[in-house]
Amino acid sequence: VLSISSFLQPESQPSVAGLVDALAPAMVYTDAPNAVTNRKLWDAYAAAWDPSADFVKKMSSSLPPGGASIRHVGDEWSDVESFQEVLRDWILPHAGNAIVAEIGSGGGRVAVELSQNGYG
Repeated sequence: VLSISSFLQPESQPSVAGLVDALAPAMVYTDAPNAVTNRKLWDAYAAAWDPSADFVKKMSSSLPPGGASIRHVGDEWSDVESFQEVLRDWILPHAGNAIVAEIGSGGGRVAVELSQNGYG
């Protein structure tokens, strides 16, 4: 793994080098492939995610009052009714009576719902 601080001038302060290395996982470069960029952004988002984090509270503040139960990464993106509508209209009709595995489950909110609906 390449250390970004290795590109700093030798006389740079150690605190600057430490800051650059600490921020490196969240830095996005315009020449990086889309998958690399998304993985980096998602990893930083998921690592910092906590229901009490300010950014999660801010994202969920636009939801209707009582419209979200913030337990999984992604719960802050939609109210419960909208999420249930996506499950009902887009996912469950295609699941049939299969055993379903969610690949790359992210925060697990879809996997939890599928398992509670008898899939998995």
